[in-house]
Amino acid sequence: MIVLFVCLGNIERSPKGAKIFKKLALEKKLDVEVSSAGLELYKDLSPQELKEEFSNDLDHTPKIITQELADKTDIIFVMENYMKEKIIENFKKPEDKIITLNVFQHDCTDISNLYKILEEKLKPYIKQFSENSLKGDVRND
Repeated sequence: MIVLFVCLGNIERSPKGAKIFKKLALEKKLDVEVSSAGLELYKDLSPQELKEEFSNDLDHTPKIITQELADKTDIIFVMENYMKEKIIENFKKPEDKIITLNVFQHDCTDISNLYKILEEKLKPYIKQFSENSLKGDVRND
């Protein structure tokens, strides 16, 4: 299964979500490929400038979602509902393949809190994917 995490700029929420999902999936021995992207690039800042501006542990170069990336992805986790609407509209991804986590920008003010929020929101999906992995059945309930 290929999973993509999307936030606005691919700086904090989606990379952290992808990192946590990978960790949880590894614990359950799930066969997943996980990546992250943004709806748009945040300014024209280098990774170092982004680190300085956001004081985070940015360890990747932010990228935006493309049609190719959307097409090859089985499940897309978005942080806010408007992101789901944009992906449906711009990339024609079926609604049932996009899961909204409701993790908002203000949740990023404390990185340790962001990790806790994301982990709690992702655990039920890991459990569901783990239970359904043999059947190949993934639902967005």
